[in-house]
Amino acid sequence: MSQALEDAILVAILQGAETADEISRILRVDKGTIEDLLRKLELEGYVKSEIKGLLFKKKVYLLTEKGFERASKVLEKIKEVANQVRVLAEQGRVDEATQIINTWSYFVPLMLWMDLIPLTLLPLELGFIADAAAWDQPDYSDYGGDSGDGGDTGDVDTGDSDMF
Repeated sequence: MSQALEDAILVAILQGAETADEISRILRVDKGTIEDLLRKLELEGYVKSEIKGLLFKKKVYLLTEKGFERASKVLEKIKEVANQVRVLAEQGRVDEATQIINTWSYFVPLMLWMDLIPLTLLPLELGFIADAAAWDQPDYSDYGGDSGDGGDTGDVDTGDSDMF
């Protein structure tokens, strides 16, 4: 498995992701792969896990000191790369920005999640990133969609939960 993906996992935890589900959603990687890498990172001493909750228990992951040091170094590099992509995009140097994006592909969803690369700055030519705007948007189409009348359809309570 890729060290880049391990690094992305560590940075996601550093930035507040706690569970394999959250990390999987943020990085756009299969949950099983994330769980395998979390076990590996735990064995190597980069993360530790604990159970949270009284009624609804969940396994959460925390960085160890060793994991914090590694994640902090990677985060600084990610910020540098995101800034470089942002500058290239602003200059219209799409090919160069695309090359960087392709090289750092595991980190792009993380960069977007952390708002290091605003979608509004990126030209549509940057491929899959143009589709990323919908990644963290709830899909209510299964619940009747937007009726356009501004009223409540009564189908689902879509309050401020982390359900999606």
